[in-house]
Amino acid sequence: MSGPRRRRWRLALRLAFVLAVAAGVAFALADQWHDVATRLSRLSAPYAVGAFGCFAAGLWFSMLAWRAVLADLGSPLPAGAAARVFFVGQLGKYLPGSVWPAVAQAEMGADLGVPRSRSVAAYLIATGVSVVTGAVVGVMALPALLSGAGGVYAWALLAAPAGVLMLHPRVLNPLLRKAFSLLRRPPLEEPLTGRGMLTAGALYVVTWLAFGGQAALLAGDIGSLHVHESPLAIGGYALAVVVGLLVVPLPAGAGVREAVLVVVLRTVMPTPAATAVAVVSRVVVTLCDLALAAGAALAVRRSRRPAGGSQDATPTAQPGGTTTRRLP
Repeated sequence: MSGPRRRRWRLALRLAFVLAVAAGVAFALADQWHDVATRLSRLSAPYAVGAFGCFAAGLWFSMLAWRAVLADLGSPLPAGAAARVFFVGQLGKYLPGSVWPAVAQAEMGADLGVPRSRSVAAYLIATGVSVVTGAVVGVMALPALLSGAGGVYAWALLAAPAGVLMLHPRVLNPLLRKAFSLLRRPPLEEPLTGRGMLTAGALYVVTWLAFGGQAALLAGDIGSLHVHESPLAIGGYALAVVVGLLVVPLPAGAGVREAVLVVVLRTVMPTPAATAVAVVSRVVVTLCDLALAAGAALAVRRSRRPAGGSQDATPTAQPGGTTTRRLP
């Protein structure tokens, strides 16, 4: 396929991705919008801004964790480039199935010289670290699950001890080599290191605390959650997202995340209030996803504008998947 024709196909695919994401976001919000509209009037501005800020911070730390995994595999990216690939690519989670973020990140990463197989591996590994650390933080919700009717969701917490073992480089590196061999793909050039995995794990713990802080703020405003009950909301939100991640067919865990969060929160507040927190949280999360993706894409576009009549720098792939910027 010729260069211009290939570029046209890639542009068409990216446009289709954007349209599909828009439809997925609409699906995630449409059936809950009536409840949202009636509850938003009760949400005070400081709590709303705080919740948005907490989740935005969590997204930033999750990007840094994914970037740490990618760097450990041999493709370090500048923070700005990594933000664009991660925040725009993760909008694929609003499509049914779990492959679309990996596909989008692989395509955008290829523009920066990152091999597609390495991008996919980084996505899968980062998701695994996210699930394991989310299950660890979710342990804070275990008392509520056992005291209420949420024991059925406690199985997700088993991902913590099993996942810690699976993600150890001495276990994971041979598994990756075997997987690539079965797929008849060349193995990864750089094996994972203990330092890289610990860095990603620590960043994801901070991510979950920030994500849960968003839920705790909303629960404090809408459901009158007491400060000493905040760990319950933080752990409950982490567990809810983990269960949503494991339910592959649903876009962004639609419905599942809310169901788990309501089960946890209704142990300390009325069910209607817990439901309102879950629904408003979904809106905050979706708006934050869209805002950071738009911001990252806009920042990159501005950085590419010619200055003083010169051409803008062009990413150039280097051996091993790293990139430099070539100036005229």
